[in-house]
Amino acid sequence: MERNIDIGDEVAMTATILMVRRSGRACVSIPSHSLPFAIEPPRKAKPGDKVAITGHVTSVDDEAGKVTVKISARVIVEIDTMTAHRKLQPSERQKPFRERWE
Repeated sequence: MERNIDIGDEVAMTATILMVRRSGRACVSIPSHSLPFAIEPPRKAKPGDKVAITGHVTSVDDEAGKVTVKISARVIVEIDTMTAHRKLQPSERQKPFRERWE
């Protein structure tokens, strides 16, 4: 299943909280990512809860079906584990930058 995901798009993934540490950080498990990942959890989070994590796409490998997402670190996940995405909307300038100063 090919999705139309490009570099710069914002994507969301669902992660499961494994444990909440005394420091306030939580270890989460991201599907198709083999290592646990630490995040700031929502209030009153407990192990087993599902959390949405959003990040921006930094690279796409269509042949392997993998995407690199920048959350607070770079995480490589499969395209099928993404739940939603928002396309990057480039800003539209009214005038080219050089013409503003002339």
